[in-house]
Amino acid sequence: MKRLLDDNLRRYRAFREEAKAAGWRQGEASNEAHQPMTHEYQRAFLAIKAPETAAMMQEYLQDEHFGELAAQVLADQWRTANELPKDKRFPFGVDFSGVEEKRAARAVDPDATSAEAEAIFAAIESLIADGATDEQKKLAVALGIVASRLPHGQRDSTIQKLIALAPRRTRSDLLLGLVLSGEEIDTKIVGDGISEVLEAAKTKPWILTQSDGDELKSWLRLLPFVNQPTEALAFVRDMPPAQREPRFLEGMVGALADAPSGESEEVLFKLAEEDPRFYLNDRWRTAVLRFGTPSSARRIVDLTASGAFDRTGNHWHLAGELGSLIEAHPDLRAHLYSLLKGGPTTPGLAMLARAVAEAPDEDGLLLLIKFEQEQKRTFVTWQTIDRLVTQHVPSSDWAGAYDVVPVPAGSLRQKLLALTTDGGHADAAARWLRQIDWIRDEHGMPEAEPRHPDLPSGKSWPIMQPDPDATAEG
Repeated sequence: MKRLLDDNLRRYRAFREEAKAAGWRQGEASNEAHQPMTHEYQRAFLAIKAPETAAMMQEYLQDEHFGELAAQVLADQWRTANELPKDKRFPFGVDFSGVEEKRAARAVDPDATSAEAEAIFAAIESLIADGATDEQKKLAVALGIVASRLPHGQRDSTIQKLIALAPRRTRSDLLLGLVLSGEEIDTKIVGDGISEVLEAAKTKPWILTQSDGDELKSWLRLLPFVNQPTEALAFVRDMPPAQREPRFLEGMVGALADAPSGESEEVLFKLAEEDPRFYLNDRWRTAVLRFGTPSSARRIVDLTASGAFDRTGNHWHLAGELGSLIEAHPDLRAHLYSLLKGGPTTPGLAMLARAVAEAPDEDGLLLLIKFEQEQKRTFVTWQTIDRLVTQHVPSSDWAGAYDVVPVPAGSLRQKLLALTTDGGHADAAARWLRQIDWIRDEHGMPEAEPRHPDLPSGKSWPIMQPDPDATAEG
């Protein structure tokens, strides 16, 4: 493989020289110079995960035409040996989910490095020495983009040189590598990059529209990881209206959920406070739900009650998400129930009532039945009742299956019986008490639970009504 690669590179350089001398006119030399075939060799070396491959790749790091690919082979070997395989959730974006862990590890041992990064940075130092050519500086930046994602110790001086050398388009990739390795980047550097893109777009408007404005987006997604995340709002305010659209900012919004800074939550909510269009954006809602903090959960509930999400399309899905919040933060229930004390009188409050039905407790169910009795609005479903009186236990015999186990509900059944009236169609308490009985018939009753909900009460159960179609003859 090495002999073949050396021969390929030799011929490639010769064809480039010939094509350059001919002014890159159409011909065999030009055709060959545009097809280096180096990626085919890289794929082969990527597949040969052996120490010999790593040693061989180090020999090519300063090669103008194969250095970057050789560095990528080294980086891939380090990831294979040190990181668990990634899933395929991010086929078209950047996975920032590991940044918090990397930043914590770097804080514990900022000098931690890797043999692969050491080899690549050694090549970089040679490439940016005094008298370096433009081609060498360009290769040094490309190597820095690869090495910056690996554990690389403290190389502030070298990295600052690379940032200064990197053109606008590749500088964001270099900073991205630093973010993914756990480094905190300077707000000013990112702000300057955004300003450069916007300034260039004044004479070249296509920069903001070509490939959906990816060049600007590549800078915006870095803002959550700067040392002053709250400054991100100022940069957003200064952008043209088309680039302040929630859809355009989805990459930055998604990254905020993975940013280790405690300020990220405030930035995300402030962003929507200044531009309510974010409340209708799926990516924004997904991001705020991922924070998982008591403060973010309460703010989402309050926003729901205020009607911020009234115009979202999938109310059923949002109710499920709110239900998950209630289950994750039990202390939130009391606040939510206080918001509902006057009834589900607005679309936002009705959404909260649906969320209670998705994650009920005894008090929540009784509250929903009260709404049904007083306002003739039904929020309870058979799934609501099922969640209260059964438990789904993973099956020990069948992967992915579960057993339905009855859960004692004596107190709930007693309270429902007390609320029953005539057992008719309008008697919500009787209807859902019967639903519990049907579930018990199917899945069994807990041993300590009596068949009658409350025998000492003297109320009959089940409530029997005459058949309206019955005659004297039967």
